[in-house]
Amino acid sequence: MKQFFSRDIWRYRLDKFPKLKACWIRCLRIFILIIQGFTKRQIQQGASALTYYTLLALVPMVALILAVARGFLFEKALESWVLERFSERREIISKIIEFADASLQQTTGGVLATIGVVILFWSAIKILRNTEMVMNRIWEVKWHRSLARQFSDYLALILICPVVVVATSAVTIYLSARFSALDQQAGLFKDIGPILLPILNLVPLVLTSLLFTFVYIFMPNTRVKLRPALYAGVLTAIAYQMAQWLYLYFQIGMTKYNAIYGTFAALPLFLIWVHLSWVIVLLGSKVAFAFQNVDAYEFITEEFSLSHHFRKILCLRIINLSVKQFCQGLPPLSKIELSNKLSIPLLLTNELLYELIEGEILSRVKRDEDRESGYQPARSVDQLTIKQVLDMIEERGESIPLPPSSELETILKSLEAFSQQIEGSDANILLKDI
Repeated sequence: MKQFFSRDIWRYRLDKFPKLKACWIRCLRIFILIIQGFTKRQIQQGASALTYYTLLALVPMVALILAVARGFLFEKALESWVLERFSERREIISKIIEFADASLQQTTGGVLATIGVVILFWSAIKILRNTEMVMNRIWEVKWHRSLARQFSDYLALILICPVVVVATSAVTIYLSARFSALDQQAGLFKDIGPILLPILNLVPLVLTSLLFTFVYIFMPNTRVKLRPALYAGVLTAIAYQMAQWLYLYFQIGMTKYNAIYGTFAALPLFLIWVHLSWVIVLLGSKVAFAFQNVDAYEFITEEFSLSHHFRKILCLRIINLSVKQFCQGLPPLSKIELSNKLSIPLLLTNELLYELIEGEILSRVKRDEDRESGYQPARSVDQLTIKQVLDMIEERGESIPLPPSSELETILKSLEAFSQQIEGSDANILLKDI
């Protein structure tokens, strides 16, 4: 059974099965990928780090949102809605709002205001940067955003998000109050009120789903398709809502700890809640990854080991395609296009491309037409031979000093002789001529 789920199920070609059976196998593969992502420590470790930075940024971020709401004369209504929306955490939320309001009153100008803004931006950027790093690991992306892109993207989020939160909260509060008033009136609205109000209660779930969808598209430094991100956003929002119900259940049974923690009785459970929330968010990113890349794992599992000989063949084919594309003056191929042309899993293509870039054989460039990167030769195509690529593959990594001996010297001389014979061989042709 273990061998079936870990190895055998990935060795079927889905195009050989009827559509219904192929769909069931694909769904089972997605479920296995999600479970594997949950059992790996990267999600738990990432959630722990993000919990720490969330606690640092919580009060400054709430203060910023309240400041925006105050500018729209919407502060009290927003506070009331938040306390009602998160009634199971009223004690903690009230304290956070109290601290945020106090910080606003104390940082109206001068040095204190500057310190508050610096702490806010530093903690918010740390949250966003760590979120990107964890999601990049989940998506198996080797390259992070450049510092310039981090600054521009994160700054835009920090400035726009509070306005979006206030705006969506205002719309939700207005609609809730409006429909509640209409429900009390006679006539048509009295009849449809019981139908509209439950629909209105779904608005927070819809908004949360859209928020998670945006996060899963924006945060990883790779191209995430809308449909996988939307699936993950909806599932994550539902899981998040269920976690809230569990929190309320445990909150009710926590009164027995009041004798131990006193007024801080809600704090330990709140910390658990923040950590659990980040676990759900990061697991949702794995869900999006599984939906989008499940086909990339065909024939590739954690137990799969590609032979060194076949790895060299694939590297040469990837470079050959990239060189031909470059010589013809065409746009560089993306990893998806390379994977399709070679009929190999995307996961394997990504791994080989990383090796070729580290070996300075290929370079990664941005394409104008989409967010996906392209890959082109990093060396002169007039000098790029089969021997150069093979040397890169064999010499990649580090070595350790060995004690000198006659046997070692003989081995090194033999390898050097082999290398010289290959270098001068007629078979050592340029990759552009293949």
